[in-house]
Amino acid sequence: MNPVLALARPDILELQPYQHAKWDPALERMHANEMPWRAQGDNTQAGLNRYPEPQPRALVERMARLYDVPAANVLVGRGSDEAIDLLVRAFCRAGQDSVVITPPTFGFYKVAARIQGAAVVEVPLRLQDGIYTLETEAVIAAGRGAKLVFLCSPNNPTGNLLDAASMLRV
Repeated sequence: MNPVLALARPDILELQPYQHAKWDPALERMHANEMPWRAQGDNTQAGLNRYPEPQPRALVERMARLYDVPAANVLVGRGSDEAIDLLVRAFCRAGQDSVVITPPTFGFYKVAARIQGAAVVEVPLRLQDGIYTLETEAVIAAGRGAKLVFLCSPNNPTGNLLDAASMLRV
């Protein structure tokens, strides 16, 4: 088994995936509650009256090439909040699992963990000469008991990059 999947919640791994309605811009998909008529001035290929493809093949394949990973390992999300929420839901069980964050950092990491009922372990960034740096060994130690470690680079709200070697070590 993929070592990342071994960390996922067993109940999530057992789920039958949702099968969305077939996506083809040429089809009329009334069963998907799509509007059959285009809005005036809509010249897009699929039409703004249609749901977008959930995992756009061309985008997934391009991202896979860009990051040199298999396309099966790419998940396209609708922004960082959705991706963070999906990660926490897939890996963290309420009352049992935890995530590590490095404040000051993006606030949605904590929100998503708390919504899921996961504990939040904070390892603050160190402010040194006006730059926030990662406490690498402390994050590694905290991460040993956690399901997810969130490292934000460039960091929000500080704007600086975290040291690449430190992130790879974590």
